[in-house]
Amino acid sequence: MTTEKQDFYLTQNAKKKFHIGFRWNVFGSTAFEALKIIHNAFLLYILSPVEFGKMGIIFSITYVTIYFSDFAATTALPPFISYITESKNNFKKLFSFYFLPQIPLFIFASLIATTLYSKSLFNQIPFVLLILLSLLIVFEGIRIFFRAFLHYVFYNKQVIILETIFTCCYYIFIWTLYLFFNFKMSLNLIFIPFLINAILVNTIFIYLTFKYYKTLPNKEINLPPHIYKRIIKNRLLAYPNQIVKNFFTGNFLTPIFAIRFGIPQAGILKFSSLIADSAKAVIKAAISFSGNALLATTKSSTYKVKKEVFSMLSQKLNQLMYFVIIFLIFNYKNLLGLKVSLDHVAQSAIAFSFVFLLIVLTEHFFIVYEQFYTLEEKPHKFLFFKLFEFALFYLFVLSRPITSPVLTLLSIVFIQILSFIILSIHAYYRWKIRPTFKSRPLYILFDITIGLLFYVATQFFNR
Repeated sequence: MTTEKQDFYLTQNAKKKFHIGFRWNVFGSTAFEALKIIHNAFLLYILSPVEFGKMGIIFSITYVTIYFSDFAATTALPPFISYITESKNNFKKLFSFYFLPQIPLFIFASLIATTLYSKSLFNQIPFVLLILLSLLIVFEGIRIFFRAFLHYVFYNKQVIILETIFTCCYYIFIWTLYLFFNFKMSLNLIFIPFLINAILVNTIFIYLTFKYYKTLPNKEINLPPHIYKRIIKNRLLAYPNQIVKNFFTGNFLTPIFAIRFGIPQAGILKFSSLIADSAKAVIKAAISFSGNALLATTKSSTYKVKKEVFSMLSQKLNQLMYFVIIFLIFNYKNLLGLKVSLDHVAQSAIAFSFVFLLIVLTEHFFIVYEQFYTLEEKPHKFLFFKLFEFALFYLFVLSRPITSPVLTLLSIVFIQILSFIILSIHAYYRWKIRPTFKSRPLYILFDITIGLLFYVATQFFNR
């Protein structure tokens, strides 16, 4: 069979798996994130501003520490998936090389994080929660790594079902104790079951990974020369980009708000960023996980195949982005006009949500390009554009006394769009790939229908 025919059959099979994974990731992650928002809304109502702020700080520090300490283990993994999954022997060598160093890294990072924030925050947080934070960093870091790997080998359905079931069990457990057994809704009640849930999910993820390992061929396949050097280089080059991307997330800003403005304000910021973070999580699950899995199968294919896959991923990203944009066009006035009945929730929190959401939407124009640059083992070139973007942000936003949130937001959006234009020009010059903004008319009609139905429903209930 010729190389071209092999590429065709391989790509067709990968596309089929991608479409299945895409659908599972969209619907599964949407349900998952909706449950999370509802859960946090009730917690915001029940907990005091200080307690809710502490909860937000612990979760934020957990995930910021993980993303700052994993050295791009998950984002730099796709280019080498094809080598890892060639045989059992390769799996044992390369997977171990990727995963085993993560455990001491997470342990060390957990100690650094608790020490770093001990003077400024943790004198207000009980010692038990400090221990829980350290354990959460380790076990959640492991979970994120195994989740990404299983998505990259098209175990999307199993991962989505498993995490949804365990998340529902977690919510049911703590709310049952609170509503029917008179347990006080405390941080211990929130975090101890959450840690147990993470340990149980990790156990099953490890089992699924071992199950996948058993399906690999039991034969000796030589690894490419300098493969370990390439892995280290790719991770080191992808890591700064990962750091830059996390500067404007709710997880990064929440501890900063806690230090500068107090724990209650940090709690409001954390809740405000949930909607944007949820939209980001859905796009990440659908495009990053499924897309990286698809791109990984084209690692050795021709650029014609890679360009076709790039175009398909762009269309899928548009499908999600257009839904959010059209929904907001019809409903932004209703959402901004919501009357929040909770004393400790400022209405400005909703406006914060839109700020984060707009930043997330503009940021995700880069997502498919980042995947492509990483696949081609050129993350340092992609990093150049992100550093250029950050430099513009510093020059025109941070170093100037801008007091208007709207002007600040528009500045960020303008900078991101400018950076995206320059990036797309470079990518076209280098690989002849270009962004596509097309979407199927049926999808646009569906988006408009959902947006209108929500608008009509809110008008009816606001009478």
